[in-house]
Amino acid sequence: MSLHRDKTAPHCPAPPCNCSVCTHNMNQMTRDLQPAEAGHQARPRRLKNPWRAPSPRSCALALAGLLSALALVAACTSARERGNPSTISGVLRFRSAETEDHFRDSYRSGNLYLDFRPVMIADAIFQDEHYRALFLQTMRDRYLVPGENLERMVQDEQERFDGYFEFLVFLYGGSNTPIRLNAQSANWRLLMRDDDGDLLQPVSVREIGADSHAYRYIQGYFSGLDRWSQLYIVRFPKLEKAVTGKSFGKHPFELLVTGMEGTITMRWENPGLFYRGANGIQIPPPSTEYKPPESAVAPKTAPEKADRKGDADESG
Repeated sequence: MSLHRDKTAPHCPAPPCNCSVCTHNMNQMTRDLQPAEAGHQARPRRLKNPWRAPSPRSCALALAGLLSALALVAACTSARERGNPSTISGVLRFRSAETEDHFRDSYRSGNLYLDFRPVMIADAIFQDEHYRALFLQTMRDRYLVPGENLERMVQDEQERFDGYFEFLVFLYGGSNTPIRLNAQSANWRLLMRDDDGDLLQPVSVREIGADSHAYRYIQGYFSGLDRWSQLYIVRFPKLEKAVTGKSFGKHPFELLVTGMEGTITMRWENPGLFYRGANGIQIPPPSTEYKPPESAVAPKTAPEKADRKGDADESG
């Protein structure tokens, strides 16, 4: 225990000793250690309490921060258009700026939260003519599809585009529990509102496996898919306005994922995306002619040398 020193008194250069300073300090320490006199209670030493109640100003600042956080979470619970890869409303992420250029018009996403718990996260891609042309171009380049087969594939895609509104829909429920859309007892329903304001029921809802061409094609342009992701191809009935001669409606196209816990609405403002263009599905020609690698080319033989060797054997 260190000796108590009076701050007004001079300090001893080599304590303790018998000088007046050290004698004063020793006497003071002895008085502090003696018990209190009768009738007098020793005054307890006041300690600083680190758990004392916060001030009203601290409570007000903490409440303001909590309200700001709640407002931010509430703003993230509605469906939004993703204009850049940093948007957190969906699961999919663009792999590059080129991917964003390809899918900026056809891709939308949204989410639904309940009590800060993710109930549903949805991503949707409308299969417009640009999407179909890019898909067929990839198929041609990867599988070396001949020209006749490619023309047939283009014709089939054009007929599907003219006859149906088709969407690729990715769903994630925040857990490993699958979300069923193609069952009669499914808790979630898919609906579409067209540019005339009519609400349409899907013609078919088909789940696509991870080994399908469509799944692998999307995986090449987007990140975020995992074993819990579910992909559906959803078809809605369509009257092609290029055939009927009707003009575009005034309403945006909307895809709704709705259930008892809420609704996600994804919106496309451009109705021209959903109907046939002036030229239909057009695939650009391949940039370079395909050449097999050298390892795939059979080595050349030297028949002349073989003939000469045979002649030599016969002459011998």
